[in-house]
Amino acid sequence: MSYNLNKTDGTLLTELVDGILDINTTDISLVGRNYAGYGEFINENFIRMLENFANPNSPVTPLKGQLWYDTSENKLKVFDGTTFQSAAGSFISETFPTGSVAGDTWFSTDDKQFYLFDGTSWTLIGPAFSRLQGKSGVITDTIFDTDLNSKTVLKLFTNEILHAVISGETFTPNPIPNNLVAGLVTSNNTTGTIFKGINLIDKVDFKYRGVAESAENLVSSTGTVVPESKLMKNDADQVLNGKLNIRNSGGVSVGVNDDTRLFMDNGFTIRNTRAGDSFNILVRGANDVLDQTNAFVIKPTLKRIGLFNSNPLYNLDVTGDARITGNLTVEGDSFVTEAETLQIADKNIEVAVVDNPTNLTADQGGITVKGTTDKTFEWLNVSSSWTSSEHLDLANTKNYKINNTDVLSSTTIGSGVINSSIRNLGVLETLNIGTGGTASVNISNAGVITRPGAGTGLTFTVGGDIDVSSSKITNLLTPTADAEAANKVYVDQTVQTNPIIFGMDITGMVSVNDELITILNGLYPATTFANGKVARIATFFYASGQATDAIDIATPTTTTEVDVNAAAGGTVSVLQGISLPNSLTPTFTLSVTRGQRNFIITNGVWVAN
Repeated sequence: MSYNLNKTDGTLLTELVDGILDINTTDISLVGRNYAGYGEFINENFIRMLENFANPNSPVTPLKGQLWYDTSENKLKVFDGTTFQSAAGSFISETFPTGSVAGDTWFSTDDKQFYLFDGTSWTLIGPAFSRLQGKSGVITDTIFDTDLNSKTVLKLFTNEILHAVISGETFTPNPIPNNLVAGLVTSNNTTGTIFKGINLIDKVDFKYRGVAESAENLVSSTGTVVPESKLMKNDADQVLNGKLNIRNSGGVSVGVNDDTRLFMDNGFTIRNTRAGDSFNILVRGANDVLDQTNAFVIKPTLKRIGLFNSNPLYNLDVTGDARITGNLTVEGDSFVTEAETLQIADKNIEVAVVDNPTNLTADQGGITVKGTTDKTFEWLNVSSSWTSSEHLDLANTKNYKINNTDVLSSTTIGSGVINSSIRNLGVLETLNIGTGGTASVNISNAGVITRPGAGTGLTFTVGGDIDVSSSKITNLLTPTADAEAANKVYVDQTVQTNPIIFGMDITGMVSVNDELITILNGLYPATTFANGKVARIATFFYASGQATDAIDIATPTTTTEVDVNAAAGGTVSVLQGISLPNSLTPTFTLSVTRGQRNFIITNGVWVAN
């Protein structure tokens, strides 16, 4: 009989069938009654529980409360019914740990930093800089003065480089080892005195990039003090007595927001930085000072230029006549003229004229007529032919010709067309191939394909076998009727899943299931069938009953004796045989017990089911 295995809370975990080894319900093997070789699996279960399933990968089928030692993190974890949570509060690893709870800590072996988990995310505790960043930021330190009094200072680092020392008072460090700030000991400060304020290590290249609240004077790079009286101010009108030379490419900016710049950039450049503003060049008339005319206008948002036209409607819009002395070459994609009549003296129009014409340069050359959609007549290189986007409508009396021979008229294909690659036909009333045929499609003298009516399939009527010439008939559906063809999948599945049924005499068998499985593997190897295939075996065994008639060896029986030498000498008579009457022959009865045993292929082996 099977075992009902219950969890600690009393709920049923699984029903364990006799003779079965269950390796799927839990992460330990569950051994059914009378399973051969159970000792190995039970001992391995103990080993796994002693190891707490030590593995870099979590158990596959854990139960709530199950322990797992994660060898990838060297941490003991417990399954909460959904995920494995850390049983300890501290992690040591290169990457952020998973399955953390509020209060857990983590030391990053990669960054050499310490973190605290708040239940949602990891918060850095310290240090503020990672291993790759090196010592960076403001570090509090203690320096002893010449009287060995401790002085608290702030040191500014980036990637182990000291940039400045900040002190609240001026003092001279004691020259004991590792007490002086090496960068502050210079020829002008031999004692390494630390002054009140910010003491920069690099006084040449390390600069403040921002606005200072106040300054006593401006000091040049050479140390020259420049007073305010010699400086030009940007908030008042100024007079420059002398020539202004701008000896750099940055040029001059005009406007409150540097709206217009004049500078050098691969030549003299005028740049308007105000979005959308026009660029204008105005000229004055000969007689009137107020006669200001836009001789040159640029509309940047429209990308248009006007010559004596303040409102250009085209990229180049000229008010008045334009004359070009020389050839006019248009290299754009199109040439547009609004003239009602275009007259060309030459009777041959050439298109796609380039220096080295090829089929690629001629590709898509032709005529385009604008309409609701473009109407095109083009030469395409991919097909090496003229292609029309629209119908070609010939007059009724005109034909299509190839090499001056008719190939198609309004009603007839030319007699010279003897080959075709037609893949689809409309309604076909009659198609004769070879001989015969009236109202059907004749494939040969002995066979036809007919379409009985609209919406129906095709009917093949043949006078013999259909030979597909060693090819396959594909895309068959799963059959549902007896006369339908079967596909390979249906046949394979049918063979793989049909039950095996036979009878077996089990008289004298000791371990019946094991012996029957041995016979099944000999007749139907499990590896040749799919999991789930079933075998049903009708079993029977014989047992003998007691004799129905008792045998009485008394009279009328016949005995025979024989003389033998006795051990003490002489002879004695001994019983040699007994003859029973024929009427005393006993009769026996045999009892037959019949039953059924079921087996199933699981994980590639036959098991009792």
